[in-house]
Amino acid sequence: MTNEAADSSGATDTWLGMYPDVESFEVSGEGNKVIELPAGAWAGTVTASFDGDGPASLWPMDDTGAPTGTMVRTTAPYTGTTAFGLDGAEDTRALSLQFDGSWTLSVSSLLEAPELTEATTGDGDAVFLNHAHGMVDMTFPGDGDFNVTAYSEYAAPAVVLGFLPLYDIGEIVSGSTQTRAVDLDQDARIVTIHSTGPWRVATTS
Repeated sequence: MTNEAADSSGATDTWLGMYPDVESFEVSGEGNKVIELPAGAWAGTVTASFDGDGPASLWPMDDTGAPTGTMVRTTAPYTGTTAFGLDGAEDTRALSLQFDGSWTLSVSSLLEAPELTEATTGDGDAVFLNHAHGMVDMTFPGDGDFNVTAYSEYAAPAVVLGFLPLYDIGEIVSGSTQTRAVDLDQDARIVTIHSTGPWRVATTS
């Protein structure tokens, strides 16, 4: 069954409606874990919190137990929101995490993701429904990796901003920031952000 999702004008958005309307749930624990997803919940967002220290990883798996991507690969402490199933393959059956410490995962529907506008701020990884629809300025940490990926109805996912300090500016300055203009046109329906720190979106000056 196709879900009905509304765009910013209130009209039915059949493309977003193809994603399952997952009922939100939360699970917490300690140590490595495989979390089975409810039937039909092949796509959604996950807000993950890893408390303590050490490497932390989170990835989706298909019904054979094979990884279908990487959602989080970092060093704790960490809190951020990532997504699974954005490719529409409908093959995600579980989430697997590796962490030697306590953690919490909150799983929600992509349809409930917050709106990205020309005046959005955040900190770390995030997932949005795009309501910016045009050129925006994004300011982000200059001492860490930062990327923005747009998912559209008629095109493959596109990295609309990819920043690697050593490659782009040749010097890592702790606490510095960078600003880049990004085109988030109306075809970009879902936007994911990967960041090592705080960021903000503003109307292009």
